[in-house]
This record gives sequence, C-alpha cells and structure tokens, in this order.
Amino acid sequence: MWQYVGNGSSTNGIPARDLTDEEWNAIPKWLRDIALGHGYYKNITASVPVDVEVVVTEPAPEPDAVEPPKTGPKRKPLK
Repeated sequence: MWQYVGNGSSTNGIPARDLTDEEWNAIPKWLRDIALGHGYYKNITASVPVDVEVVVTEPAPEPDAVEPPKTGPKRKPLK
C-alpha cells in the first residue's frame, strides 16, 4: 500500500490518493521515482498478527440469579 502524503501536490500521471501495490506497480518506474523524490508517497504495510490469543469468558449470570447488593447502614449486633 502506498500512502499519499503530498498534501495537495502531485506528479502528473500519478493519482493524488492512496494507491494499492498493484496500482503503484502499474506506474512506470521513472514516474514513481519522481513522486518518491518529492516525498508525495510512502510505502506502508498493514501487519496482521499471526499468533492471536483467544480469551473465552463465562456468560454473565441471568439478572434474577444475581443477589441484590447489600445496602443501608451497618448495624451493631444487639446484646
């Protein structure tokens, strides 16, 4: 992937937008060299993680199965 960073500037014959590798390679090398020399494009690669850890969580309990929170003031035991 070739990211356009020309900020409105461009080289005739090359679109002023991000280009796929296929689009970039279809442009003549001498024209690509001019665009790169002006700093209008940079090569970026998207990396995809290969080793992904899958985390399995327990389903949440049903709402009626959850104990209501204990609220109110704490009381001292009676003597």
